[in-house]
Amino acid sequence: MSCVVPRRKVMPRQARRSAVALAMTVCALTAPVAAFGASAHDDQSGALAPERFDASARLGPPSVSGHDIARHFVGVSVEWTLTDRYMGSNSRPDFANLLRNLGSGVLRIGGSSQDQVPFDASAADSDRFVTPHDLARIRETLNLVNSTGSESGEAREPDWVTVLGTAMAPTTPAFPWRTVDHAVGFVRDGVAPIFRDDAGRRDVAGIALGNEPDLTYSGDLVRYLSEFPAYAGAAFINQWPRVVPASSENIGTWQSIRDRTINTRWFWDWPAILDTVAPAVKDKPGVLGPFATDHFYPLARTCPTDPYRCPTIERLLSRERMDNFDYQVYAHATEAARRGLGYRMDETNTAAGRGAPGVSDVAASATWTLDTLFNAACPQPPDQPRANADCHVGATGVNVHNAEVRAYFFPEEGNAYYNAIRYDPTPAAGPPTPGPSYYALLLFARLAQGTTGLHPVTLDVTTPAGASVTAWEVRTAGADRRLFLINKGSTAATVNVPSPGALVEIDRMTPHDPTGAGRTLDAGDVQIDGRPVAADGTFPGLEPTLTKTDGAALPVAIGPGEAGVVTLHDQYAETVREATVGGSVPATLSLSLEAPASFASFTPGVHRSYQTSTTAAVTSTAGDATLSVADPSQAAPGRLVNGPFALRQPLQVRANSGPLAPLSTEASSPLALLTYTAPATSDAVAIAFRQDIESNEALRTGIYAKTLTFTLSTTTP
Repeated sequence: MSCVVPRRKVMPRQARRSAVALAMTVCALTAPVAAFGASAHDDQSGALAPERFDASARLGPPSVSGHDIARHFVGVSVEWTLTDRYMGSNSRPDFANLLRNLGSGVLRIGGSSQDQVPFDASAADSDRFVTPHDLARIRETLNLVNSTGSESGEAREPDWVTVLGTAMAPTTPAFPWRTVDHAVGFVRDGVAPIFRDDAGRRDVAGIALGNEPDLTYSGDLVRYLSEFPAYAGAAFINQWPRVVPASSENIGTWQSIRDRTINTRWFWDWPAILDTVAPAVKDKPGVLGPFATDHFYPLARTCPTDPYRCPTIERLLSRERMDNFDYQVYAHATEAARRGLGYRMDETNTAAGRGAPGVSDVAASATWTLDTLFNAACPQPPDQPRANADCHVGATGVNVHNAEVRAYFFPEEGNAYYNAIRYDPTPAAGPPTPGPSYYALLLFARLAQGTTGLHPVTLDVTTPAGASVTAWEVRTAGADRRLFLINKGSTAATVNVPSPGALVEIDRMTPHDPTGAGRTLDAGDVQIDGRPVAADGTFPGLEPTLTKTDGAALPVAIGPGEAGVVTLHDQYAETVREATVGGSVPATLSLSLEAPASFASFTPGVHRSYQTSTTAAVTSTAGDATLSVADPSQAAPGRLVNGPFALRQPLQVRANSGPLAPLSTEASSPLALLTYTAPATSDAVAIAFRQDIESNEALRTGIYAKTLTFTLSTTTP
């Protein structure tokens, strides 16, 4: 096995630029596989589009206000009857990798199954009961995903937390076990023994009491509100965070909800519901704080009596369906905030009733999911345009639902069409695999989750194609601006992006048609930067295209069903801006990296310093010049990474006989390697790398790598 980066020598060239930057990947493989080399390559500009454009993005000034996107924003919801399929011994490692790829989030276990499948502490492990075996598998999965403490032993916020659902619904002849005592037994004999230690308690963001009570209580709000205190205040339950009410709404237009021309269930009763439940929810909040929850589905699986509910790609991606979602989220998140509660959409997907083939299991579902995540974080109420332009109201997270194709007790029949993570329905219950909407969670988690300054971006549309594009802007920890462009249409569009002189990265979530037929929205698969998730559930990482701009608008082409993420590294503007130089000698800055850099295999359990080197060739006609190196990645800046794993010690670099110095942990702070006080021609520079590995450092099989940017710059060209 080897890690190969195409090697291309960059020939000296004349230019009027004040800086030139090259990217170089440094990586190594853990034992017993040999290490690979690294090489330099030109800046890539494959994202540039033709001169025509369909829309222009109207970015706000750098000081524009916006909102934070919570660290645990993304999440998945899994029915109780699928815990074996996702978290059994054969599936758990790969499922944990799929969660790890997302960084942090919420694993909700529940849904309608929590009101239909009884808990029995003494029952054998089966799909017919919730048992301590199921809870143990959830804890084992969280242990795999999380680091529950720092090296000093101090407690830390876990990366992944869980919401555990139990029944709260009226007793019926078919469900005689639905009682307060049953819920108490679930917590006392199931949750408490598995999660009673400090780390386990931090992992539990809440006990969800009931699922969609607007349906299970048949609209009897008085009965629901009268029974809630008995459940929430019962022994054992009252010692844990509680989450409610997980209500749903009928599928209809926002106007029909506003005018109450359809059955709105409990939509307008939310203030009364929250007034009753808020004291208990706020009494013992979990690591995510106190929050209430909602469900939303834009379509139904079938529509024999109501054509409005019929599932099609066009309806799914229409502005009208998102208006309905925004209307609900804005109204209910506002009411929750007035009572000091967060608001989470803890169950949603492309269609009620387990999705629809040709709509929910194709690339369109990824496009819808990505757009839904942003609209949940910053809903734009259709009846109050611009009322939430600063995103002061919104959800703190979204859980995408996963279920069986037909009924809870028959997982062997296969996956629901909308599953973001597909389980193995065979008796082997092997590794889960990602569906199209998983890639939307992945792109959002990598590039939006945990950012600040979220706000919608206005697009000045010039052609019909541009009308299908939605846009959002965020700020990264390094103060870079990041623009998300989502094409919900069936034709390509080009968006002109205002761009001051900057280094620009462009990542893409793109439909992938394995059949070669060229399908887009109806393609059966999705990739990010041309990369799929690996067979073991790991993701090799983002690989954006790179380009430099000189202050002109940057045209970005977005294909049907594609999302493009444009990151503007404004702090690099001075290093890439063009400058006029007079005289008979053209201004020249040239930088090339010659031989690949190779580390030996990293050996676990041995304290060792690994060293390797490469050679750079520098030509400069400037009065002075500086050779520097930076790690522009947001993932563990300064350290080699292997998927979600990073080495403890930063990578050290030096030029010639200079001292070894660690790469900065701030992506915006390059490390100066060598200074020139006079012109140089084909100056050979020895660049050395050192990586320290501690004897007790855990190493993950695979490639530890990082793409570094070497820059030759001058202030006096």
